[in-house]
Amino acid sequence: MDGVADRWTEAELRGIVTNSKMMFEGTIMPAFYVDSGYERPLDDFADKSILTAQQVEDVVAYLMTLKEE
Repeated sequence: MDGVADRWTEAELRGIVTNSKMMFEGTIMPAFYVDSGYERPLDDFADKSILTAQQVEDVVAYLMTLKEE
């Protein structure tokens, strides 16, 4: 993940974290934030968010610190 902030904008990273299937067709990475209509691979997470909106923002803020050295 080194340099992820140099490769993606903040908005793109937010999109990847919330629902990577919108960015990368065929990915197995699940959507981590749900407001409606996303499919869940596990019944335990059906119609539920894995992360809250604030947690998504926290992850994105952290990812934005990962620049190439």
